[in-house]
Amino acid sequence: MPVSDLAAVDVTGVPYDQWQLYAGASKPAAVAANDGDTTMIRSGTSNYRQCFNVAWPSPSVLGKVNSLTAKGYLKYVTYSGWYAGVGCRNASGERMSKVAMTTAYALYTQACPRPGGGSWTPADCASGVTWLQVMCYTSPGGGNVPCTQAWFTLDYDAGGTFVSLIWHDNFSILLPLLGLLGALSGISRSGSELLLAAVNPEAYRHSRTRFRRDELPMVLEALRQIQSRPRFVFLGQPAML
Repeated sequence: MPVSDLAAVDVTGVPYDQWQLYAGASKPAAVAANDGDTTMIRSGTSNYRQCFNVAWPSPSVLGKVNSLTAKGYLKYVTYSGWYAGVGCRNASGERMSKVAMTTAYALYTQACPRPGGGSWTPADCASGVTWLQVMCYTSPGGGNVPCTQAWFTLDYDAGGTFVSLIWHDNFSILLPLLGLLGALSGISRSGSELLLAAVNPEAYRHSRTRFRRDELPMVLEALRQIQSRPRFVFLGQPAML
């Protein structure tokens, strides 16, 4: 269950680009770090929104999307009565928090159910589809709301077809996961039959030897070097691999 922090990368094609760049090389750079007023964007206008594309993970590594959370450091300047927040937006609408600002930067978070309903999918996790959003709700007539950092936190399960490499005779673990493929060339187990099972990762919780589909060529090459030349059996259709 990886958890990734996704930084803003650009504002190309975003539905709202209304906040002012006050300090920083660009709007994404201005909200990249919690560094106070050194870099930040700001708004002094009610209902102004600022959207960002973020650094989404590659679609090939996304399986089930468990949750999406927007986070940001904001405050108000000069007059009290400011309300602002962070959240997300897609073509169906927005999920935002409306919070009274304080005079010091504070962390605000918003759990983001999918606008429009339903569950988040890997297809939602792409630039031009789902945006990080900062919003200024109300203005008391003076001052502004700065934002010095904003980002998404994405909780997901890794995707893709996994391959479990196990002994046929006793289903014991052959190797730990990743980084030890080269050790296969030193294995000599005459008469043993290896199974390469194309399965959902949940199907083999007992085995820690799982390889992603894109790692399969490395596994096969290493196995070809085994002197005993074991026979391979594929569980499931070859198209799954």
